Amino acid sequence: MIKVRGRERFYQICITSFVILLAFVTVFPLYYTIINSITPDADLAKRVVVLYPLSITFSAYETVLRDTRLIGSFIVSIQRTVIGTALTLTFTTVGAYVVSRKNLPFRKLFILMIMVTILFGGGLVPSFVVVMNLGLLNSFWSMIIPGLVDSWGMLVIKQYFENIPESMEEAAFTDGATEMQYFLKIALPTSGRSLRRLGCLMRLDIGIHGLTHYYI
Repeated sequence: MIKVRGRERFYQICITSFVILLAFVTVFPLYYTIINSITPDADLAKRVVVLYPLSITFSAYETVLRDTRLIGSFIVSIQRTVIGTALTLTFTTVGAYVVSRKNLPFRKLFILMIMVTILFGGGLVPSFVVVMNLGLLNSFWSMIIPGLVDSWGMLVIKQYFENIPESMEEAAFTDGATEMQYFLKIALPTSGRSLRRLGCLMRLDIGIHGLTHYYI
């Protein structure tokens, strides 16, 4: 049996205590929310902190599930996630391929413009004005079109495209491949892993955050 020294035991106690505390801080808000959701309003008014329900009621869940707008909200969320992720990944990938081509005129200027959009945002009011002038207010596409291109993702995918060996590119064009054939059959499959990872990040960003403040 391995003997644990005093310092090592103290270290293990500290780490274990920290993990337990972190787990409690993470789980307790969820537990507290569930307990409050099944506690009657009268009991909530009597007690400041409710750690366990004296009586259980599911009236809050019944009220939510009876609201027909809930199904519509779920459908909009699914559509926004699926359509938004697909279109954003498509436009971002195409833009990344374009700026990755070394023979692109004013290539450095375009890359600089992309980086500026990452460092400096227009803000809520200018973005709102743009969406309003485009006639997208109170429409589904107001949550999709303003975020069709992910500047950070474009630079990431651009780097993957630039890492493709030049010999592979030269061989493709020597065999008569067009720019589109090279993009679809070589560039995209070679960078497939990075595209899948970036697509997952886009899905989370669009599905959780999105641009719901324009959908009013």
